[in-house]
Amino acid sequence: MTAEQKKLDEVYQNCVSMLKDIGIPVGCVRLVKVNTRAKKTMGLCTYKYKNIGGQKVFDISISYRLFEPNAEDGLYNTVIHELLHTCDGAFNHGGVWKMYADRVYREYGIEIKRTSTEEEKGVTPLPPTPPKYICRCKKCGMIIYRRRMCDIVRNPSNYRHKADGGCLERIK
Repeated sequence: MTAEQKKLDEVYQNCVSMLKDIGIPVGCVRLVKVNTRAKKTMGLCTYKYKNIGGQKVFDISISYRLFEPNAEDGLYNTVIHELLHTCDGAFNHGGVWKMYADRVYREYGIEIKRTSTEEEKGVTPLPPTPPKYICRCKKCGMIIYRRRMCDIVRNPSNYRHKADGGCLERIK
């Protein structure tokens, strides 16, 4: 077991206790792990299956970036955020999730938000990723950048530039 996983297990147990102490019904979590690949996503709660008793079972993964020296608050914040998703009716960021997030803020002063910046989490910002694909409007020459393959990159002739109706072409 890595030092990060050991730390995560400790933080997870603390967060579960904190939530239960204020009456938030945390769901069944099968696995909590450090995600060594996630760069932009700090945490992820995944629904896996219903167990024999009909209870939903979840996995939680937390980005390795939250184990930087200044990110302890961000780590706690993210684990609580993901644990709130395990509560009945809170798998999205809707009313039930918001109600629980507000309760955490009132009781502990920890602001749980739908999204947070790297700075808010206390992690070192990553340098911007250069675009992998480039399309251009044949009429006005406006450049459209994309980091991932998508339909506009695959089939640019199916699209028109909104501003002037020009055809698009892929140049990279």
